[in-house]
Amino acid sequence: MILKEATISSTEANLLDMIRTWVTSWDGLDLPIGTSVYDLMRLGRALRQQIAAHGRVDVDLHDQNESADLLHGVCRSLMDDCADFPREVLDEARAIKGLLEAVRWKDDIYDEHKELLSSLTFCAWRSTRILGLPADAQRWEAEYLHLFRDSLQLKATAAACQSGAPWWVTDNESQPVVTEPETIFQLLLYLQDSKETAPELVAKRTYEVHDFLRLRDTAFPSDLQYFFLGESARILGSVMKYVGRPREVEGWLEQAEAYFHRGPNPAPQLARIKAHRLALLYQLNGWELVCQAAPGIDRMFSTFAMEEDRVKWRIVWAATLKLAGKFDEALDVLKPLLESRARVRPELLGWVLLQAGDIHQICGDHSRAIEELTEAAQLLREGAQFTGLAEVSATISYVFRSHGMLSQAIELLESSRKDHKRLGMKWNEAYKRMLIAETFLAMGRAHDAEIEIRAALPILEEQAMVADALAAASLLREALQKQKLDERFLGDGRDHPSPNTK
Repeated sequence: MILKEATISSTEANLLDMIRTWVTSWDGLDLPIGTSVYDLMRLGRALRQQIAAHGRVDVDLHDQNESADLLHGVCRSLMDDCADFPREVLDEARAIKGLLEAVRWKDDIYDEHKELLSSLTFCAWRSTRILGLPADAQRWEAEYLHLFRDSLQLKATAAACQSGAPWWVTDNESQPVVTEPETIFQLLLYLQDSKETAPELVAKRTYEVHDFLRLRDTAFPSDLQYFFLGESARILGSVMKYVGRPREVEGWLEQAEAYFHRGPNPAPQLARIKAHRLALLYQLNGWELVCQAAPGIDRMFSTFAMEEDRVKWRIVWAATLKLAGKFDEALDVLKPLLESRARVRPELLGWVLLQAGDIHQICGDHSRAIEELTEAAQLLREGAQFTGLAEVSATISYVFRSHGMLSQAIELLESSRKDHKRLGMKWNEAYKRMLIAETFLAMGRAHDAEIEIRAALPILEEQAMVADALAAASLLREALQKQKLDERFLGDGRDHPSPNTK
């Protein structure tokens, strides 16, 4: 017989009595704890054999209660077999995913249907990497990203990253830590996507993940361990330039290369690293070299079916051509992306429109520039691309400057500078100070310009931005000379008062 539950009390004695009562009440009863992991794995393997033999299942996949746990067992068994039987796992994961996609579960409030589709996609992605099929692997990765970006799993990962104590880090070795490789995969995808939203947080959390993996070098099968270590190092290499630590970029990229070479199918990741290096060279004003290499990188991403990487690269390519003064060529690089905008993720389309708008404002087509920049701002805001939003403000300020609206230009540039400072992007903040200083000089406010340049110069020197530091020093000399001329003019006015015309 089940006794009435005791009420929790604030006193320790009553609490102990309640525990004794609860234990006594359930003594001898068969508590429903669900199917064991062992049984689920066994049933999962039986289901896989059935699908392989007959292409169908006896389980009602439309019934979530009947099939969900069984499918989790299928996914677990596929992961266990992936390293030894990648071809079989790939075929089975594809077949089971097709069957599951054909059904819908009512009241699936925890998004379990999508979670299972993601796990099957993860198995297929891993299998194609082991089989050395780079284009297929990247297609499966893109499919996984599509599922993950619209799931509760993304929200859970974001909450963990933004919390004070991430669950993948522990100071106590006796406490359980992350054991599911798909969890680390999701975490790295989220961090890669968040570089433009919170670069400082991404740098901090990615380092924690990398350290976690490095200290537990046998936590996962070797193909996944090397990929996770390489990918976390690659993300660190790409985000360090954002957070004002450019000297660390190459070291992280070299680590990433070494890890990827030790695992299967390294070519797509090595292509990303090459693009990162060239993007950094673009920031260091190595425009000619980037322009020469750009078509080859574009073809490489196309060969590996890395469409999103290809869009990102074309944005960098167009920006490089713009800085080299080749405006028509830059617009030609962006044109295919604008013509097939439905196939470009909205956040990336915002960056495409930002570059197109900047080129058009440089060429004097201000009405078209404002139209493109307005749409860019909307897409970047909706996609939380805060670094891009800061650039939109700066780009619109150029239009205002060209129309002599210098005070309004200063307001936009100052807004952009503050956004970059909040994001921890030191070089970008210093560069905006340079633009503010140039505008102050155009307004005849040499002293205000000097203040901005003196604030920017140490940052540019610290970041080893030699060309920008030299430009800042030249601008500072101009500001000081103008102040001396102003003082001399005012002094001459005091020494030689105008004659009395009374």
